Amino acid sequence: MTDKCNAVPNVAAGYAGIPRSNWIQRIRTMLALHRTRVDLSQLSDDQLYDIGLTRDDVDAELERPMWDVPSNWRRH
Repeated sequence: MTDKCNAVPNVAAGYAGIPRSNWIQRIRTMLALHRTRVDLSQLSDDQLYDIGLTRDDVDAELERPMWDVPSNWRRH
């Protein structure tokens, strides 16, 4: 019989070969993005106009998944 404990990845060592610190940073980035999108949704139409966005732009941004970060946020 196989020991199921050995089948569980060692999170402390990193999941799927990615260090835990990278996962923590990714989670922080996703949370920051979520907060930014919420803040954006609370702007008035006049404020959105001032920064060159429409309510439709904001709605489209809010529909994006939390892990879908802008390309300029990603490290290359």
